[in-house]
Amino acid sequence: MASRNKMLRSSGLGILLVTALSTSALGQAGGVGGGGLGPGAAGGSVGGETRSITQFSGRMLCTNCSLEEMQAKQAAEDKTLYELTREQERAVLKLETVNNAQRWDDINLSQRLQVRGEDELWQKLTAAGNLRKPVALTGILRPTGTLDLSSVTFTDGTSRPGEGVRQEGVGLGPEGEASGR
Repeated sequence: MASRNKMLRSSGLGILLVTALSTSALGQAGGVGGGGLGPGAAGGSVGGETRSITQFSGRMLCTNCSLEEMQAKQAAEDKTLYELTREQERAVLKLETVNNAQRWDDINLSQRLQVRGEDELWQKLTAAGNLRKPVALTGILRPTGTLDLSSVTFTDGTSRPGEGVRQEGVGLGPEGEASGR
């Protein structure tokens, strides 16, 4: 009987210890990038990934071109040029604003994004008639450098960045420069 009581007590302490440790670990998930409540945490966290909506704007400079080609025509150190790829297609965007500049910079070290989403969105974004027009894009930017594109809206260029938005790349050079299909 005494050994049975000792075994029950040990089991109870073990369960209590496991519960306390797992509760402590769950309480820490809301930290930086942990997907807890706070800025940029919309949608929660899965596998350590913060799923927040990324909104950015710019102008499509060319389609069927590469980042290197556009950097040769612009200033090579221009960090506002980004190559967007989808399957075998490529296009270059000149970034003007982004709603979460720190996350954008952390993920886009190579200035390249793999784009996923509906065919219609990509076709709208890369249509020849839309080159150099102000465009706003919305999607989920993943740590892998993949953008899950959810909307493409061509604007009149009068929209202003909101709070916490970096604005850069004011001016694209001569009108005919850098467009190509």
